[in-house]
Formats: sequence, structure tokens, C-alpha cells
Amino acid sequence: MTKIEIIQSAIKSTQEEIEQLRAKRTSKANTRKIEEGEIKLANLSAFFNLVEKGGSLDSLYVAKSIGEEVHKIYQVFDNGEVELETFQDEVFKANLSDLMYDEKATSESPAIDSVVILRSGEECKLVRLIYPGQIEVEGKSGLIPSSDWTLSNVAVPEEFAVLPQQEENQTQLPEGVPKVVFLDTPIEKIVGSYRFIIGKTEQDDFIGQLFEVLSKQESQLVIQTEPSKRFHWVRSVLVLKYHQDKKPLQAGDKLNFDPWLLAFPSENQEAYHPTDDEEDVSDIQEDLMSGKPILQAVGVSTNGETFSGYRRTLAAINAGLETIPIDVRQFETRVEFIEALFDANKTREKTPEIKARERDIRFKYCSEEAKQAQLARLRDPSGTKNPLALGSAWERTVANEPDISPSTAAAQSRILQFIDHSPDREMATKIREVFNSGDKKTKTCEDLIKYSQHAPADARTAADMILNGDASSVPKAIAKNNKLSPFAKRETPEGVHIPPSGTIPPNRAESTQSSSPVLPPNLMRLVANTLGRIDIDILSANASSNATHHFTGASDKLNALKADWQIPGKRGACKVFGCLYVDNLLEWIQALSAQWVKGNIAEAVIFVANPALSVRNALKGIAAVSGEILFPVELTVANQFYAKAEMTVYYLGGSWQKFANIFEPFADVRIRRWAFEPNITPLAFDDSELHWQESTNGSSAQYKGMRLSIIETMDGSWYAEVNGQKISENLESKAQAKTIAATAADQLSAA
Repeated sequence: MTKIEIIQSAIKSTQEEIEQLRAKRTSKANTRKIEEGEIKLANLSAFFNLVEKGGSLDSLYVAKSIGEEVHKIYQVFDNGEVELETFQDEVFKANLSDLMYDEKATSESPAIDSVVILRSGEECKLVRLIYPGQIEVEGKSGLIPSSDWTLSNVAVPEEFAVLPQQEENQTQLPEGVPKVVFLDTPIEKIVGSYRFIIGKTEQDDFIGQLFEVLSKQESQLVIQTEPSKRFHWVRSVLVLKYHQDKKPLQAGDKLNFDPWLLAFPSENQEAYHPTDDEEDVSDIQEDLMSGKPILQAVGVSTNGETFSGYRRTLAAINAGLETIPIDVRQFETRVEFIEALFDANKTREKTPEIKARERDIRFKYCSEEAKQAQLARLRDPSGTKNPLALGSAWERTVANEPDISPSTAAAQSRILQFIDHSPDREMATKIREVFNSGDKKTKTCEDLIKYSQHAPADARTAADMILNGDASSVPKAIAKNNKLSPFAKRETPEGVHIPPSGTIPPNRAESTQSSSPVLPPNLMRLVANTLGRIDIDILSANASSNATHHFTGASDKLNALKADWQIPGKRGACKVFGCLYVDNLLEWIQALSAQWVKGNIAEAVIFVANPALSVRNALKGIAAVSGEILFPVELTVANQFYAKAEMTVYYLGGSWQKFANIFEPFADVRIRRWAFEPNITPLAFDDSELHWQESTNGSSAQYKGMRLSIIETMDGSWYAEVNGQKISENLESKAQAKTIAATAADQLSAA
């Protein structure tokens, strides 16, 4: 049978199954089977369309569902079955109708250990493919989306392999070479056997291609860039790949070199040219065109990136110079290169924004180094302390800047995020102007951002008053202009003790709780990598958590077991950390559950020492993931040894895959079945009464700190779960399953 006939046969068979199901009496089980059949039909139709247009099923990249690993079709059988080849060279069978076609993976055709090029131009080794078109790469956590990577040394992605609009473009490329639609004649440069082509598309974006010319009739595409508004970003990506392959520069070289073949680092753009506009270098360009030489050599790394002399290089390219003097240096780490770049720009007149952007870049690399140091420290807790592993990333970032605090640097980073990404571009421009109007405008910009969230027009007016010198802050602008709406401040929830931000919470001796031990720094770094920031540290009195606020037992007015866990002036749910080591542990877990289902918690990481069964059951009902730490944890109180304990960590939130990746080397991580549901939403919380929530194939409830699930099977029978563990199956009715689940929860609660 041909491939078309195989697919047509499978489509016909699936259609008949669907019709037979529709002829039966209506039930939830039948409805679900019909939906599954329709999904299979859609998958088969996609394969049919592909083959009908001349494509082939052989070597097609497929997956069973979204989020699952992608494999390659090895062989197709007449009965509709296929053999799939994994990246580990294993072969297994599947039904073609159960598979989804991954267009991105098929167009790139990668293999295990293939080298991929990220949007930034960075090259990484491929580890896994995840549908649809996502990848995991060596040395980076998380998934990289399909739009942010391409494979090195392969044909151009399908969406770019289109015929050119203009006949003159077609004659510029050798026969058989993938082409790009360019509005104008593209810029072309030939260096030895390499050919650079950069052109502009219909969307007014630049796209670049680098070819290796093998013969007069044959060229191989080495890399094609992502679209960009910046010509020199595209050129730099191509140039970096050229240097990686040819390695024309060696450390210590002092020579004249083609400026077109020098790349501008992305950090230079981030720090000094955040907009798409290139810097004006017309003054230097005029001097060069009049015959004046470049007296100071441009600093270049061995991979072809400039760390000094950006303006001279740009002017030389614009002036069409064939060579300029360069001085080549080798850098062991990216951090060394960044510091050389910043040192070369120390005489530049720097606005507050430029200073903040330099810190932002340092912070990125401090965070990555801290993560690696933390991993090394966890693997050898008794080893010599690495200075990089101590203190927060922001503390390391501003270590050599005594005039700015870590919290101010972090606040300025948030301001830059608003300036770069806010959809209100007019407000973003005004805040940029206010930020650059003086060195002490961080708080003013933060207030303007908060003000713009509920009164955007008034915020713009207040910004104008500040820029015109009519007011020095948002409150003073409002006081002078009675037409402006008041600056809303969120009140502290009644009964909750929140010490001022930055204050050290009381230790155990001053606390009304029996004990408030502190986790070791190595585990706290795992928490920081998971949550990013910590809004609330509950009960642990853990000063090393760098939480914005702490709920401790130090205040007689504290009622954190009942009050809402909220932060004054903060919009949205909080990120929570806790190291719970108390007598009334179950009460705290029930309070945590209540805050989670109220929507007051966005994410939480909770450590519990030797949890009892009732505590485990309560946490399993709300935590998507848990993990037992693989080694005894040394707890301290007031910097003194307190105890060694077996600890279990629980994660609440939607980013449980990130938590699992971070904690898996150091904990036995267990993922709840319900974590894979499309939307993890808190259930209506009532600790004393049972309220079921109905879904398409069952019911669920939160009862006495436990999560109950009633699920209908394919054959119409029912089974019951408590905290993801099946307790009974082959039940005749939903009512029977509910009764069994509720009885089990009552018994567990009583135990």
C-alpha cells in the first residue's frame, strides 16, 4: 500500500468507530471516546495533507501529545502502525492516528547532540525535543520555544525558504540555494569560501544568511538569522558564526582587520543602545572619509566581538573602510568580557538609565554564577565556601558601588522592564525621561508606575509636572493639582504583623513560637532559584530568605492563621516561603491551604520536618509537587546548631516543572497526577463541609485538608482517589465513589 492509501484506510476506520459510538446511548464515557476519535481524525488529516502535497511520512518528527518528547518515524506499516526511533536509538511501535506532526522539528531535522543556535546567537548542544517545536539544551534550564532556535548546518527553515520577489535577487544566489524574499537588492559580502547575504523583508525586518560555497553550482546554508529591525544585530550573528568556524583571530594578535567582520556584543546594545536606532557616528565617519586614520586599536575578543571601539568600528563600516587596527584578547568567562566592555566605557557620559542597564547585565551573570556555585556547594556541603555562593545576586552586583543598595538596584531593574515592555509607550517614554532627570528618581518612577495602573491619564500629567519642575514627586504633584485623583495606598490587612521591609525578623528566643529554625544557605538558594523573589516568609524567621515581609510569632496582634496573607501596595498574589518546624503544624498547613484557595498565593515553597500523615495528606491536596531531601538538613537558630532533620519540600503553583528541574538533583521529587491538568485552579475551601465540584469525567473536592477525586473510566465504571492515590475502583456509580472517598478522608483525618 502507498502512504496515501495507508492514511486513507486509517481515516476510514476512525470515522466508522466514531459513527458507531454516536449510535450508542449518550454517556460521558462515549462522549469522551468520540472526542478522542475526532482528535485522531484531525491528526490523520494533517498527515494526509502533508503527503498529498509531496511530503513523506518517513523521517517525520512526531509526538503523542503536547508536552511529550518528539521522536522520528522510522518505518510505516500497512496496518497504520509506525516504528518510532528515539534520540537514544531505541525503536518502539505506535499507531499513526495517535501521533501529532511537529512541523518545526521536521523542518530542522535535528539529531541527538546536534548544535542549535539560539535567538541570541549562542550555540548549545541539543538534549531533547518537546512538542510543539520546543527544545531542552545543555547548560540551560527550562524549554526554549520553537521561535527562538534553529539548527546549525542545516537547510533554511521552511517558512523562509520561499522564492524571491524580484528577478534580480534570483540571479544573485546559486541554483539550489534556499532564498528569502527581499524588497531591495540584498547586501552581499564574500570572504574566502563564505558568503554573507543580508536583506530586508516585506515586514521591514532584516534577515541574514551565511553560506559556505562548495562549488560554482553548490552552496550550503550555514545559518540564517531571526528577523530583526537592526542591521548590525543580524550582521553580528553571522559574523560570530564565521569566527566560530574559521577562527581567524588569536589572543595577542595586533593587526589590521576588516571591520565588517567584527561583531557587536548584545550586551553593548542592551546597556547603551536599547532602542532600535543605531548610534550617530557621523562625526567619526566624516573624519575617516577625509583620510584621518584610527589611532587607537579596537579591542576584540578571539571570537570576533568588540569590547572597545564600538563607535569607531561602526563609523569604519559606514565609511566603507577595508581594514582597521585591532588588538585581540582572550577571555576565560563571559563575565570577564562584560567587565572589559564596561571598563572601556567608563569615560562615557552615563545617564541613570545606562548605569542601571549595566547593573542589570551584571545581575544576569551574577545570578548564573551564583546558581552554578550553589550547585557545587550542595554537592559538597562540607567544602570550602565559595564567595560567589554567599549573598544575593543583587548584593554581588552592587558590591563595588557603595552609593546604591541591592534593593534600589532591583527596583531600578523593574523600572527598566516597564520602560522596555509596557504597552503604554507614552507613559514608558515619560518614565524614562523622569528616570534620567536625576540620580534620585527611583522612588518617583516606582510611584508613577503604580499610579499609572489605576489612573494612567493622571500619571502622565504628574510626570509632566515633575519634568517641568512643578513638582518633585507624585504625592506633591497631586497636592498641587486638585484635578488629579488620589494616590491609592493599600492598607495593611487587620491583625497581620508585617515588619518594615529589610528589617531582620526576631529569632526564636524572642518569638512566641516554640522554635523557628533557619535552613542552610544552600537550600535557600534552591528556593530563590524557584521563586525568584519571596514576598512573605511565614514563621521561619529566616533572615537569609531576603523576603519582603515576614509573618512571625513575635507580635501579640499576630493572627496569621486567620488573616489574609497580603502585602501592602502589592497587586496580585504573593510568593511565599516557609520552613515549618512547630507544634501546631497542621493549623499552619490548613491556613496555607486557605490562602492558596483564596488566590492570595501565586507560588509557594514549603519545607516541613518529619511531617505526620495528616500533614502530608493536607499538603498533597494542594501541592503539585513534593520532594524528600536526600540528605539530613542541618537547622540553626540564632546562628547556633539546632538539629538535623529529614525534610520534605512542597511546591504550590503552576511552574512545577521548574521546581522539579531545580530540586531533582537533591530530592526525591514526586509529581501529583492532577498537576498535569490544563488549568490547576484552587478548589472551594471548606475544611468542615464537603462540597463537590463537577467536571466532564468526574468530580473533585477539598475536604479536611485532603483532595478527593472521583473519576469515570472508559468502560463506564468509577474509581476514587485521595490525594492522588487510588483507594477503590470498579465502582458502579458516582454516588458510591463519593461515599467511599469521603469515608476514607474521615478515617485519615481521625487517624
